[in-house]
Amino acid sequence: MTTRDGRGESLHGLLGRGLAVVAVVLALGLGTTAVAAVQTDRHLDHVTDLFFRTVTEGDLGYLALVEAEISVRAYAATGDPLTLSAFETYIAGDVFTLEVGHRDLGGELAEHLGDDHPTVAARRSAEDALETWYVDHAVPIVEAVRAGGPDAVPSGALDAASAAFEQVRAETERYLELVRDERHRARDSLERW
Repeated sequence: MTTRDGRGESLHGLLGRGLAVVAVVLALGLGTTAVAAVQTDRHLDHVTDLFFRTVTEGDLGYLALVEAEISVRAYAATGDPLTLSAFETYIAGDVFTLEVGHRDLGGELAEHLGDDHPTVAARRSAEDALETWYVDHAVPIVEAVRAGGPDAVPSGALDAASAAFEQVRAETERYLELVRDERHRARDSLERW
């Protein structure tokens, strides 16, 4: 090659420019790799942490909730305080959630998916149904039995409680199904990366 003044370009100059091009290409490749690694890590975290915990703790919480409801019915039928243990364990200190852990998985889901996401809305519906069953049905039945035995439960209260719990069951199952769908979407997204 020749320069403007007619002299040939030095080997040193050619190598310098060539190395600069290689450095730019290498930097772009490393940058792309870093972005892919961050994206993969984020998706992996959602699949293996957030959604895994939400599904696992949600399933365990659902089973504990069913046991608590059976416990209330057994207590209403027998008046035996031992039959109430599953209910008392479930609500330990008036804390009742859709999971067995004490982390705010609902808040984490809302943060990840957005407050208006159908999965978050389904969770709120399940929590509302749970609160209705607990406050309007389970607690009054337990208090009535404690005060006056099984015969003190008002007529129709057990049927109303069962109907309210069926709403809890349906809303919770819908929520857990949507969480599983989100976990599958996150896993599929991870496979694409």
